[in-house]
Amino acid sequence: RKQENYEPDKNAIDLTVLEGATVDDAYDLLEQSELPEELKLHHQWETRLDEGSDPKTIINEIRRIETQRATPSKVSVQFFDTQRERPDFSDQQLTTTIEEMIRTQSIFVGEGKTAKVFERISTQKESGFSGFCIKIITDIHDPVYKQNNSVLREADFLEELCDEEMQGVRVPQPIVSVETDFMHALIMERLNAVTLDEVLTGVCKLPESFDYDTFFTDLETFVNMMHTKYKIHHRDFHAGNVMIDIPTGKPRIIDFGKSRQFLIEPTEPETPYLELNRQTGVSKSYMNDLEKLQHHKKRLRTYLKTIGREAAV
Repeated sequence: RKQENYEPDKNAIDLTVLEGATVDDAYDLLEQSELPEELKLHHQWETRLDEGSDPKTIINEIRRIETQRATPSKVSVQFFDTQRERPDFSDQQLTTTIEEMIRTQSIFVGEGKTAKVFERISTQKESGFSGFCIKIITDIHDPVYKQNNSVLREADFLEELCDEEMQGVRVPQPIVSVETDFMHALIMERLNAVTLDEVLTGVCKLPESFDYDTFFTDLETFVNMMHTKYKIHHRDFHAGNVMIDIPTGKPRIIDFGKSRQFLIEPTEPETPYLELNRQTGVSKSYMNDLEKLQHHKKRLRTYLKTIGREAAV
């Protein structure tokens, strides 16, 4: 299959009959498919075939997604950035534009369990921001995504918290969410910032504007305000979701995909960080925001001493 001279056999499989389909049939279909390469990579079809997955399962997945993309889909678009006029094009055109940006104009930033993030850098004159970030879920049927917030719900949280900028701490501005039958996407402001994880692993330098005590005092104040005023708990407060603004050194918080809003306090034994499925009796735990904050504080203190920047602490 990996040979340079390999040519797919277009007659290798009758797509109406899966009985007896082989691994080669699945590879042939994958080679012929006009699905975007990023979608093929997202589903890891070739890797799964190499690891022995049932070819009939892979063929069914490819056919299902091809059918979804060929069928005119319902498009739900929600604009959040009220300071800007809505672009003068249809919802379907917006969906096509997002896909085109991902293919040709955007820079891949990273990925999680269910989403990939791309960015498009633009001038302040063009957008009012330093650019856009696009969080895209290409498999909306993924059970992990279904357990978390939809892109629309995540944007709701961002919109609520955008009203608050306490001591310079804030979240990215959501711009628009798009949901179709085969793709969900959230376009938001691109932050001029680095993550704590990038700093701690040496990928990025700590901004010169950073002040250790001010940063963590302001961050803790903002998180407490999220909990008390908005009843929002982040629940995925790892070092990749806490950012440091490069010009100001102020905290930024991203990725509210696992967040929940508890307008009514959960009843015991549940807490904002422990959910109980009362039918199965199975519980699911999440990161405690303030505990993780203290953990980050200790890690960064140790890191600063290691690189000789004790004065920043």
